[in-house]
Amino acid sequence: ENLEEMVAERTAELMKVNSNLQQEINDRLQAEEALRRSEEQLRLITNALPVLIAYIDKEQRYRFNNQAYKTWLGLSPLEVSGSHLQKVHGKKVYQQIRVHVEAALSGRTVTYEHEMTLKDRRTHSVSVTYIPHLSEEEGLVKGFFALTSDISDRKAIERMKDEFISVVSHELRTPLASIHGSLKILATGKLGKLSAKGQRMLEIADEQTDRLVRLAAR
Repeated sequence: ENLEEMVAERTAELMKVNSNLQQEINDRLQAEEALRRSEEQLRLITNALPVLIAYIDKEQRYRFNNQAYKTWLGLSPLEVSGSHLQKVHGKKVYQQIRVHVEAALSGRTVTYEHEMTLKDRRTHSVSVTYIPHLSEEEGLVKGFFALTSDISDRKAIERMKDEFISVVSHELRTPLASIHGSLKILATGKLGKLSAKGQRMLEIADEQTDRLVRLAAR
């Protein structure tokens, strides 16, 4: 009878352990499925954005990158994943960005602009931001997030604006100098005496013309 009771107790214990183990397995499977869905959603969102998005670890190797790397550089996410920054971007570009990478790995957020040659073999102006990833407990840098945007259109507009201002300033200098000189002569009274009101208007015109001359000379 004691043996039967012991067997029954042991069987009950084993069934309980098995039930707990099965529950742990189910919980783990559910957690893995939730993580997989979360990763799929994250990749879906990042792949839809027209910018380079990546996570680089403290060894300067890519651990995550979106589909834009394929569009911009002709490299699939699998080709980039696990690769060192220098391998992906080349030695020359790596030497240019290295100081910013090291700053991010020291815990500082970095934003800078530089030139990048893309798959279309054209050089594009890009804006890059690195955001350090700090461990919550120890505060150590585990890597950094990288966001790269193409600002070529903005740069082109800025150049057009600068060129327009330069041309307008150049075209205004000669007539403004002539007007300014004429006003100075009028102010001397050599061409006739002005009334007090006329003299005041001449002074205002001279001041405003002088301001325009200084602006055009910048």
